[in-house]
Amino acid sequence: MRNQSLIVILALAAWTPAATAAITGGNVSIESASTDSGGGAKLAGGGVELQGIIGQWMLPTGSTDSLAGGVMDLRLGFFDPPRFSLQDPLAYTLTSADGGLAMSLPVGVVGRPTFDVVLRRDPESAPLAVDPAKIARANFKMRANNGPLAQARPNDVWELQFLDETGFFGGVVAPAGEMRLSYLDADGDGIVDGTSPPLRVKTMSLWMLDETLELWVKVPNSSIDPAARTVAAPLSHLSVYALIGGADTA
Repeated sequence: MRNQSLIVILALAAWTPAATAAITGGNVSIESASTDSGGGAKLAGGGVELQGIIGQWMLPTGSTDSLAGGVMDLRLGFFDPPRFSLQDPLAYTLTSADGGLAMSLPVGVVGRPTFDVVLRRDPESAPLAVDPAKIARANFKMRANNGPLAQARPNDVWELQFLDETGFFGGVVAPAGEMRLSYLDADGDGIVDGTSPPLRVKTMSLWMLDETLELWVKVPNSSIDPAARTVAAPLSHLSVYALIGGADTA
C-alpha cells in the first residue's frame, strides 16, 4: 500500500555531507548525503541513517521531495506511518510532502536524549493513539453549537505523537514549538476552495482536541498568512489539531 505520510525533515544544525549516494528498490528512490558501506538494509553516513528502505513506498508519484538534516534517523522500516527519530539537543523543522503541515520543534522540546515523531492526517479514519470516536464526538458538538461551517474537514485534521522505547508519550511541549497548517484558496478570493456553504479564510483558526471533554478547543494566538495560505499557532501540547472556521460575523 502506498504510504502518503512522508515527512521532510530539516535539522537546524550545521553538518558536512559525505559523498552523495542513491539507493533504490521497490519503486523507491532515495538520495542521501552518505555512502553505502555495504550489506544489509541500512544506509549510513554523513550524519544520516536510513533504515528498512528497500521495498517500501515512500514518495508520492511525481514527488521531488528529499531528505536533509543533521543527526537523524528515518525509521521507515515497516512502520505505518514512518517514524522519525530525532535528538533533543537539536532544533528541527518538519514539513509534510504535500505542504499541508509544517512544524518547528525547538531544542529541548521533550527533555530526553532521543525521541520519535509520528504525524498522521485524518486520524478519525486512521488513528495513532487518540480514540477516533472522541474526534467524531467533538466534530458533532462543534457543528451542533456553531453551525455547518464549523467543522473539521478530514484533510484539515492531523494527529501528532511522540514515542520512546515504551510507546507513545504525551503532555506539554516545552519550550513551545509552532504548528502551521495550510488551506486551499487557489484564486486568492478569501474563500476556502470546495466549501459549501462558502467558508471565509479570515474565520479560520487552529483548534486542538480536548480528549477528556471530547471538544475542540481554539489554540490561542492563531495567525493567518494569506500569501502563504497557512494558519499558524504555538504548539504546546501533543494532540490532534485541526483547521476550523465558522460564520463571518464581522
